[in-house]
Amino acid sequence: MKRFFKVLFLLFLTIFSTKSFCQKIVEYYEPVKNDSLRVGIGENDFLPFIQKGYTLMLPENNEIKGVLIFLEDSKYDKKNFSSKQMYSQASENKFAVLSVSTEIPLDFYFSKSSMNSTHSLIQEVFNEHNLPNENIFFLGASLVGHRAMRYIKFVKESDFKFQLKIKGIVVCNFTMDFTRKWYQHKRDIRINRIDLWEPKFINYLLETNLKGTPKTNPENYHNFSSYSYFDEKNENVKIYKDYGGF
Repeated sequence: MKRFFKVLFLLFLTIFSTKSFCQKIVEYYEPVKNDSLRVGIGENDFLPFIQKGYTLMLPENNEIKGVLIFLEDSKYDKKNFSSKQMYSQASENKFAVLSVSTEIPLDFYFSKSSMNSTHSLIQEVFNEHNLPNENIFFLGASLVGHRAMRYIKFVKESDFKFQLKIKGIVVCNFTMDFTRKWYQHKRDIRINRIDLWEPKFINYLLETNLKGTPKTNPENYHNFSSYSYFDEKNENVKIYKDYGGF
């Protein structure tokens, strides 16, 4: 999957120039909150909070053609893994790379507070570092890709004065349909043939934050999903139709 994702990035970056130059790294993270988040019904089902903040790569003494944005976890001791893989390639092609993290571990962006936090950090970085609001791409695999879709939906439905001029979305291997995901995990739990931490963890979060199951509260699952086979209206698809994608 990592190799596939890297190939997508390389295809994307080949349309720009390839002259290399130095890069500048800026990092800001708040102290970690001394608290944890319940992620299951067991007595040990807690995850500690992580660092809220951002990492920004800027090419030095050159114009910036655009910004690549990853909505990553700070991942404890492995901050911004995917975006760091892109730093040198982006720098060579005059792109800044921004990685933003909330304080919630493995944040699914269930809450508006998480997306508000992300939006505020992005606006702060763009203002403070005078980043161009053009050629903006959201990138990411798995949960990072899901966050990108959630954030874009949130901003499109809000009345913020600051709005990114998003040109495209580069995401892969992420869940679009959380109704399907919930049923898949229920099956995994029933047959008990795999490590069940992830199915139990994700279904617990879905049922807790979406106020029930797809059977008892289907509309919340449809609204949370970028696309759902089970949703006859699929209104969310319209939000992304104008963006280029890879």
